[in-house]
Amino acid sequence: FDPKFSDATKAVLDQFPAKLDVLDINNVTERKITLPEIDGVVWSAKGANVTIEDGVATLKREMGKTVEVAIIPKSISYPSYSTYKGDIVIPEKVVYNDVTFDVIGIGDHAFSNSSITSVSIPNSVKYIGLGAFSYAYKFSNIDLPDNLTSIDAAAFRDTYITEITIPNSVTELGSTIFMSCPYLKSVVLPNGISEIKEDMFDGCKALETIQIPNSVTSIGSHAFMNTSNLKECVIPSGVTNIGNGCFYGSGVTAIIIPERVTQLGTSTFYNCRNLETVVMPQRLESLGKECFRNCSKLKSIIIPEGVTKIESYTFEYCLELTSVTLPSTLISIGNNAFSHCNKLTSLIIPIGVTKIYSEAFYDTSLSYLSLPSTLEEIGGWAFGIADMEELVLPASLKKIGSYAFDDSAIGKVVCLSSTPLECEENIFHNDTYLKGKLIIPCGSKEAYSSVVPWSSFFFVEEDITLDIDHIYSDLDYYTDNNTICFNSEVLVSIYTQEGKCLSTTRTICYTFPNRGIYFVKFGNKIIKVLI
Repeated sequence: FDPKFSDATKAVLDQFPAKLDVLDINNVTERKITLPEIDGVVWSAKGANVTIEDGVATLKREMGKTVEVAIIPKSISYPSYSTYKGDIVIPEKVVYNDVTFDVIGIGDHAFSNSSITSVSIPNSVKYIGLGAFSYAYKFSNIDLPDNLTSIDAAAFRDTYITEITIPNSVTELGSTIFMSCPYLKSVVLPNGISEIKEDMFDGCKALETIQIPNSVTSIGSHAFMNTSNLKECVIPSGVTNIGNGCFYGSGVTAIIIPERVTQLGTSTFYNCRNLETVVMPQRLESLGKECFRNCSKLKSIIIPEGVTKIESYTFEYCLELTSVTLPSTLISIGNNAFSHCNKLTSLIIPIGVTKIYSEAFYDTSLSYLSLPSTLEEIGGWAFGIADMEELVLPASLKKIGSYAFDDSAIGKVVCLSSTPLECEENIFHNDTYLKGKLIIPCGSKEAYSSVVPWSSFFFVEEDITLDIDHIYSDLDYYTDNNTICFNSEVLVSIYTQEGKCLSTTRTICYTFPNRGIYFVKFGNKIIKVLI
């Protein structure tokens, strides 16, 4: 409708026939209905959809059948509606050729690209079509009718509305409805919807408050992307799906992910620069790539049991991250997963992890690192470290990539395998080779001295304690105060905790000089004894 026409009942068909492609009629029972000669008019009738071909002007229906539904208008293109200006009042009924029509819908792109500032919609309207008010940059005020049931995609996209209340009668909301509405601050969503579809609030930078109804079970991809002023968002407990990039660039400071969520997609919280705390569900199975990337205020994270892989870039550039708890179910850590987390100083990687990909912990500040006995491969540039006192490399390792520990010096490198692993010479910093110690199992010094990079170490020591593979609990010995006794005379060697041999003798009992921890070797067994 064009507000310049004073006769509000004048039919849209009289004014804009070239812009109309759908006309539905409510409560019309005439045997014969005469149509205007408009190409491609679509009629919706109860039980049938009929397309009127070019040039056809009439539609015959059987007596007693009712044509139901009404949409006025619905355009088939994106014309510039320069005639639509100012405040619009849509009537409940229009009359054409002495026939009264109920206005029950606003058609696709009806006011798109117009210069309207507000619109009053009657209670007869039940739905708003695709892009109905999109790109109407002066449009800022709307009250929705109580009988509205659905709003199609992009209905209010790129408008200047500041607040909106969607009535509880609405059960269907399309995607991108409020996308790029830069001044939208407040939205009240209806209680009956089950889904917040993709990009619904993408680019609503002024959005401050949103209450997601408890009826919602799914939040689509990029639904709250770039909502930089949204500080708080409570996700209902019934939500089972959170789409890719859902909160990308959001301003949320804390988030509790519902227990029914088992997967977090790619970039879900990417670039949430104000996010400080995250509570993950115990049923979580996977974290997508870049899930928490660039969450620069995130301080700690506990990844629940069940997660088997941390994907690439998942926590990259979490600059305040100081505490990471990894699950025992973890198998691999992807490239750059924690890179540039330069406040991360200590890390325990659980038993079960077999592969750490390239740059997984690059540019961190690790001064303590515990690697599991299951680890088989460390990728290039995997660890950024501070001056580390000791690094223990498990016997399970099969490959170490270039520059894996090259960031800083290590005081002591302990290799648990008697067989040296061939690697590139550049896996350690030069200071590690020149000033650090290489600690290896007894009897393996000759082997290590002939293999790169171990042959580059200036200081090499053998340690008998590295030969211990098991802790024995059923041996034929007992301790009494500071003495160890055996059931029969045996050849025994006593070592300090540092690996220094105190005595080798054949005896039944041996008395230790001081209290402490000792290693006792007899036969083919080595035991650890606390005196």
